[in-house]
Amino acid sequence: MSFKDEIDFNNYGGQINYAKDNATINATQNYGLKENELEKIIKDIIDNISYFNKEDSETILDTLEMIQNELSKKKPSSSRLRNCVTLLSPMVTIVNEIPQVAEKIGAVISYIKQYIN
Repeated sequence: MSFKDEIDFNNYGGQINYAKDNATINATQNYGLKENELEKIIKDIIDNISYFNKEDSETILDTLEMIQNELSKKKPSSSRLRNCVTLLSPMVTIVNEIPQVAEKIGAVISYIKQYIN
């Protein structure tokens, strides 16, 4: 690619597919989990919570409870869900010694982001 063909991509979530020279891209993007899948993921996180220190465990459990309470409402509050994302995001790194739990927390964050305006 020469300098005159330089392209800048700015992505704020979602998916970017770039093809060149008659290339074909077949892509699928999944827009999150179903509600019953979310409940299963939350249960899996709770089942593995004993592996973490007390403070992190309490933060995770309290935040998951706030998420469940907010999502059970007819119109969930975006600001409360945004706060939940803020609380859970560092937990992905903290619990990385058990990758399955870190992945599930990431899935919960991705799921609730659809409710944040």
